[in-house]
Amino acid sequence: MIINRLGKLEEYQSGRFCEISFTKSLVICRNCDIIPMWIGHLLADHSAFSTVEINRALQNPKSIKVIMHGGDLMNDSELLEKINCPIQCLDGEIKATTDEEFKSQFRSIFSSAKAKSERGVVYMWFTNEGIPRMSGESNIIYIGKTINTLYERLHRWADVEGSNGNWKRYKYIMKKFGPIKVKFAKIANPREAEKNLLKIYFNEHLEYPPMNAGG
Repeated sequence: MIINRLGKLEEYQSGRFCEISFTKSLVICRNCDIIPMWIGHLLADHSAFSTVEINRALQNPKSIKVIMHGGDLMNDSELLEKINCPIQCLDGEIKATTDEEFKSQFRSIFSSAKAKSERGVVYMWFTNEGIPRMSGESNIIYIGKTINTLYERLHRWADVEGSNGNWKRYKYIMKKFGPIKVKFAKIANPREAEKNLLKIYFNEHLEYPPMNAGG
């Protein structure tokens, strides 16, 4: 079995236990009563595959669908590294199942010591798993900036973010792609950094992050 760096199939063999097919974005095993050892090793060793998707797929061997991420996935760390500043992650995460729980967790994460520690930052909200975009996918759901602290900028918006249409979108994101976390970086010009990060994101995905209404 050889898969090149673009995730395209160059050569494959099908064992007697299952029928296996490949494309650039998927590997599908059908009618698999037993998972061949080589397919498990291949998926585990190939950086283009998501470990979460592999584990989920192997639990249901009758029909496996594993998403390949490869170069089409832009994650939070990769994007923030482009501004070349020390990156910090706020303590905690938002994994609410009700709007009131969301508001409480939102206030909590943006009331932490780290949220009050730095003024003048660019920040992003992200999930565990990548979200499909017009081009590729990304786990980044929002990119923002503030000349104040994250506490001053966001803590007071808990009721707005946890209500109506905003809550419906957050609820779907958390259920489908995992808890929401926050990373930030102190920077001399937050406005310019935010502009550059949104530009990079748009060039990669042909649209802005899900919670950046209109960019």
